[in-house]
Amino acid sequence: RQFYRAVAAAGRFRLRLRHGAEAVTRLGGGQVRVRGPGCEASDFHAVVLACPADVARRLLVAGGTSRWLERTLLGAVEHFHDLSVTH
Repeated sequence: RQFYRAVAAAGRFRLRLRHGAEAVTRLGGGQVRVRGPGCEASDFHAVVLACPADVARRLLVAGGTSRWLERTLLGAVEHFHDLSVTH
């Protein structure tokens, strides 16, 4: 948490941690609205979706402004349960 606070303090942006999201909507003019459960929607200049592809796709589709390419690419991601060791 200390890292995130330091990042937010150094930049001109805000971090919203531990807030769920239900939908991400493009508003035009570079604005993005994030709607969460039980809270007021918030508008941002940019949003980083740090989540699995299927969750990102669901958020964009729920917002009603997802693009065909986003739906196609995010819907095509496959997950595998394997053990990879890199060194």
